[in-house]
Amino acid sequence: MRNLVAAMIIVLGSFGAQGAFAQSAADAELIYEGCRGEVVTIADLQWPSASILAHIHHQLFRSEFNCDAQVVQSDLANVAATIDAAQEPKIVPELWVNRVAGQWNKLGEAQRAFMAASSFDATTLEGWFVPSKVTADFPQLGAAEKLADMPGLYERDKIRFITCPEKWACHVLNDNLIRAFGLQNVFEVVVPQSRFEMDQMIGQIISAREPAVFYYWQPNAVLHQFDFAALSLGDYVADAYPCLAQSSCGAPKRSDFPSEQIGLVAASDVRADMPELLGYLRRATMPIAVMNELLAVQERQAFTAQQTATHFIEAFPETWQAWVSAP
Repeated sequence: MRNLVAAMIIVLGSFGAQGAFAQSAADAELIYEGCRGEVVTIADLQWPSASILAHIHHQLFRSEFNCDAQVVQSDLANVAATIDAAQEPKIVPELWVNRVAGQWNKLGEAQRAFMAASSFDATTLEGWFVPSKVTADFPQLGAAEKLADMPGLYERDKIRFITCPEKWACHVLNDNLIRAFGLQNVFEVVVPQSRFEMDQMIGQIISAREPAVFYYWQPNAVLHQFDFAALSLGDYVADAYPCLAQSSCGAPKRSDFPSEQIGLVAASDVRADMPELLGYLRRATMPIAVMNELLAVQERQAFTAQQTATHFIEAFPETWQAWVSAP
């Protein structure tokens, strides 16, 4: 009898699972009738902001456009090739175009993909920063060309400059920019051993309101968590930059960091197969400050990218509703 009951439970459980699967499939067919029944594949390029954006679009395509959507893992090195070969994935939320310029140009020339919008509302995403108290105390220190006055204003021998770990490309850039601005005798350059140590150092100087300078980039949780001010390094000088990027640069010249072209990219098939998404894609530029905050929330709450996307939809309706609404 015990074996018979167990067998019945297994059979009933199997039937229930099959029924649930069938019901789930039926629900999916009923619910997601948009985009001509096509599945919108969205590339997760597997760094935090790109993953969050992928899941934001995934949730909004389903909830607001009745389009089925699927987040698929990809990477920066290969995503352009798969779009060219198979028009998949359909959407790449955060393509750093400058990093794959050759592949991107090929896609554009062959009309295999298009850039619908900028991923973020800022293009210069790396730079030098100070605790906001510094520019509150001495507004002139908001410009890198005035940093030579900083030790005297704070009655210190030198000012700490937190650069990148030694093997990072930005370490060389910072060394050369310090020379270009004539700040070798102004700064005590501090070299962290890792990203973790770098973040710790920055947190310590800002929390202590220490007059110091540091390099950082966006989008990033650190720049939301702490009170900081970006410094002006002047204009970007294209002719100066190749030398600045070389450790052997003999005569570095002043320049800002270059802007990055970071695009919300769609496969060309989207125009024909998913026309209801086009207006949304053209408007879906994320404020960089919001992404910094999302990354901070993700870190603080130990959220997955999917959970962080849900938080965005709940906490920032004024942002995404502007993407969804008609022009």
